[in-house]
Parts: sequence; C-alpha cells; structure tokens
Amino acid sequence: MLNAIKRAIIVILGVLLQFGFAIVIRLCFYKYLGIITLFYTIASILIVLGILKNSTRLSNDLPWIILILIFPIFGTILLFTLGKNFSKSKLLKNIFQYEKKYNEYLVQEEKIKEDIDNKQLDNINYILNRTNYFASTNNEITYYNFGEKFYPELLKELKKAQKFIFMEYFIINKGVMWNGILDILKEKAKQGVEVRILYDDMGSFTMLSANYSKELAKFRYKMYYI
Repeated sequence: MLNAIKRAIIVILGVLLQFGFAIVIRLCFYKYLGIITLFYTIASILIVLGILKNSTRLSNDLPWIILILIFPIFGTILLFTLGKNFSKSKLLKNIFQYEKKYNEYLVQEEKIKEDIDNKQLDNINYILNRTNYFASTNNEITYYNFGEKFYPELLKELKKAQKFIFMEYFIINKGVMWNGILDILKEKAKQGVEVRILYDDMGSFTMLSANYSKELAKFRYKMYYI
C-alpha cells in the first residue's frame, strides 16, 4: 500500500509540474514562449519516436503517445513511473513474437463457420472477425452468478491441478480470498506444477506494491509470474 501511495504522489506531482511549468512560462518567460514551446515539442517528439522504436504493439502504446504530445511533462513522468515495466518487458516482447507464430495455425473449421452463419449467430461472428480467434465446439461452461459460489469451487479445482495453473486477473488485492488462492498456488509450485499469474498493474494500482511480482518470485520453486 505504501508503494501505491508513493506512485500516486508521483502522478500528482507530475500534474502539478505540468501546470506549474505552463504558468511560470507564461508569467516570467512569455517573451521566449515560442522558443520554449518549440523545445519541449521537439523533446516530446523524440520521446514518442523512442516509444515507436521499442513498440511491440502500437495499439498499446498509442495512449502514451497521445498523452505525451498533449501534456509533455506529465505524460513523460507517467510513462517512466507506470509504463516503463511494460515497454521494457522482454517477456511481453517474446509473447508478441510467439503470437505471430501461432496465428499461422489458427484456422477456423469451415463446418463450424457454416453452422454459425446458418444459425445467424451475429455476436459470435462479430467476435471472430474482431479478435481473429476462432470458435470451437464441445465446450462445457459452468456459470456462477455470485462470487460466494465460485470461490470454493475455484479452490477445489486448483487443488486438482497436476500439470499447470494459468490465472489472469484485472485486480489482485491482498486479503482472505487471495491468500487462500496463493497458499494453494505455493503448494502446487512445490509439487512441480507450472504456475503463471497475470494481473493488471494499473488495475491493482492502489492494492499492490510496484514490486509485488518480486514478492511472488520468492515462492518460485517452479512458480512463474508475468
């Protein structure tokens, strides 16, 4: 929580610096406003070019580019405090490389496609066309309308894992529920089960420290983190 507060303070300082800089320039250096504006515009463009050079997926980097071009100081501070882990992640670069490779093997079965068209399942067609991931048959899904029903079933299924556990969350918050899951993951990792956890750093901004992945790494017998 302390690290989350520190990161929030950095963001607030970035906003204050951006507007403070703009006010000072207009009050004290208005004669050189054109030159100063040109200077930090060029600096912003250079930073954006650096982002483009190292970009693995432009759609993910576009918000940073827009932010830096509109608010150079604030955007740059935010990039280096929140975005640096993403932009420099070798793991994510490898994921994108492998994604290109396995896309060659993603081929929709014609019979399933014909069935979707015949039944006029427009929502599924839309998802297929937008995501480039394809539909399959013979799937089984259990719907839980309340977390109170889902949680004990989740723990039960995690305990059954023999080869791997891959989990993805938008938000992770330390507490009774997550600790219950984590205890099982640590035990499974000891048993040689491959464990991978994917969570959103921004979504967990106020919940976890910036170094939470390193905390998980302490339990990494065969436990992996992303």
